[in-house]
Amino acid sequence: MSEVPFQKEIIIPENNGGMLSKTSNKVFLYFILLGVLFWTADSFFQYYFFSSNLHFMINEVPESVVDSMLFTASAYSIFVRLIFLIFCIIGGFLISLHIKRREAAEDDLRHSEEKFRSLAESSQDLILLTSGGRDVEYINPAVKKILGYSPEDVIGRDFLSFVSPESGNKIIDVVNNIHRVKGRTFLLRINRSDDTEALIEFSLSSIDDGGGNSDAVQYVGRDLSEWIEAKKQYEEALIQIENNLNQFAILNDEIRNPLAIIVGTADFLGHEESEIILGQAGIIDGLVADLDRKWLESSKIREFLIKHYNFSFERINLKDE
Repeated sequence: MSEVPFQKEIIIPENNGGMLSKTSNKVFLYFILLGVLFWTADSFFQYYFFSSNLHFMINEVPESVVDSMLFTASAYSIFVRLIFLIFCIIGGFLISLHIKRREAAEDDLRHSEEKFRSLAESSQDLILLTSGGRDVEYINPAVKKILGYSPEDVIGRDFLSFVSPESGNKIIDVVNNIHRVKGRTFLLRINRSDDTEALIEFSLSSIDDGGGNSDAVQYVGRDLSEWIEAKKQYEEALIQIENNLNQFAILNDEIRNPLAIIVGTADFLGHEESEIILGQAGIIDGLVADLDRKWLESSKIREFLIKHYNFSFERINLKDE
């Protein structure tokens, strides 16, 4: 399994770039020291072995080890020592350069992990890393607010144990086809600690270990429970407004019909009584006409909401997608 940045107990080391830089410098100095030691050892060997035992084969016998190191050494010995020393210097330089590059890459990775951890710890969304899409290896503190669990309650457990049965089969299919569903979002019902359900919109992505293996799966989820509840209440209010508008239109007609009868009956009364009744009927008719205008304005607002904001006046029947 590929190693993921965060485990159950994660200790991110302090910034030790200076210490790592000293390590590469030490390696370079060790190689130089190796070349110098070879030069010194060869000088000792030449002085104590050849000068003491085979001095008759040497044209100029060195008087001391220092002479054997520099002044009386043969050109061949000097050449061999120089070649070895140069190889040590070049080899030490290349190896120390490689170490510095690796240190720089590790430092970048460490900073990336620190940045990711900082973002994950402060995120209001649910972020978790899993092995094989199931075993939870990291989860951010947002789980406490969204689901009521502490991170320690979740880490190390099977993620499917928190998923409602109706969403469980779906997440298995998604994980098995993770490369084909990249970029898509999924609604999953997750069990809270109080035995209620949270409806969370998840996006999934695989984490490649650099070798083509993507056993780790990252979940990023946003809790839609409050938003959906608010939307339901809002649309229920709109439905109630729609019902009120319909009842209001009926009520206007029900007022006008008896009002017309009253006006007709007033014609059979005396002139003075008829004027009083007709005057009051006119006031009522004006009020009804004003209500008609308000109804028309409300109807236009309703049509505007439907056209431009896709409001529906039918109750929500939200299903997992």
